[in-house]
Amino acid sequence: MNFPLIANVVVFAVLLFALGQTRHKQWSLARKVLVGLAIGVVFGLALQLIYGSDSQVLKDSIQWFNIVGNGYVQLLQMIVMPLV
Repeated sequence: MNFPLIANVVVFAVLLFALGQTRHKQWSLARKVLVGLAIGVVFGLALQLIYGSDSQVLKDSIQWFNIVGNGYVQLLQMIVMPLV
């Protein structure tokens, strides 16, 4: 692991923590989802502009980010499948 990769993962973790703190606010679920979407788009664009599309650091960072993303999708599937 190199420093840019660690920095990307740390920034991602800080953003996740900040999004997690919205549970204490009286925001609707729609607002929370839209704020998360906006933060994700801005973070993704920043990484794309900093590293470029073919950077190995970006590819490695995405593999680490996918751990959280895939876990979230699998948890949603576990909730939805019994309901169907």
